[in-house]
Amino acid sequence: MDAEQAPAANPDQLSYEETLERWALYDYSAFENPRSDDEMRDLFQRWRATRSKPVTVGGTVTPRSLDRAWTAFVERWNTETGAKFVWMLERREATHEHLSLGALARRVCELSWEADRMCCFVHHWEGCASCRGYGVPRPDTREWERIRAETPLSDTEREVISRYEQALQPSSRAQGARRGAPRGEPAPDTRLASYAATQSGTSATSTARGSQLSGMGPSQRTRYSRWGGPSPSR
Repeated sequence: MDAEQAPAANPDQLSYEETLERWALYDYSAFENPRSDDEMRDLFQRWRATRSKPVTVGGTVTPRSLDRAWTAFVERWNTETGAKFVWMLERREATHEHLSLGALARRVCELSWEADRMCCFVHHWEGCASCRGYGVPRPDTREWERIRAETPLSDTEREVISRYEQALQPSSRAQGARRGAPRGEPAPDTRLASYAATQSGTSATSTARGSQLSGMGPSQRTRYSRWGGPSPSR
């Protein structure tokens, strides 16, 4: 069969491709029972954030991909209009926040173990499953400051802890006082501000116990409690 006799392109395929980009980004004409344009734009941005996707062109994000994302958003809104859509979005946001916070908490703990520290900041703040699994007692504020002075935080740790704190704050406001917070200590947001204030003014000091722990590997230090002796059996 020569080129002149080749069959025409399948019109169904073309129409399907077109449906993926039916509406251009921020074309509000197809919404059913929409809210204001500003509200719909905000909902779209929140929708993209639950997928960790940007709403501006850059890198792998093209105008075409944003048109497709907007079209999918329009269709989802028209399927679950109004309060039902917002409820679904809020559930997605809560799940995304939880997963993001959990990933940051694990990274904080990994960095702490790499530094050969007895436990991580997360264990002090709200309890860390990994540290707890090794039988490490959860330190109060005074004990954590002592641990941190013995093995100062690296720049990388400070950066990851800062991101963890930022992710923790909206979660704390939504849930109220965290159940894991030590009794008798301030509310989480107050504690975060207080801790951040101490970060810049704390000097790195070494103690005899710090020297002792610095020579131990992770498997050795798990035998020690926060008081510097063997961990009690549980």
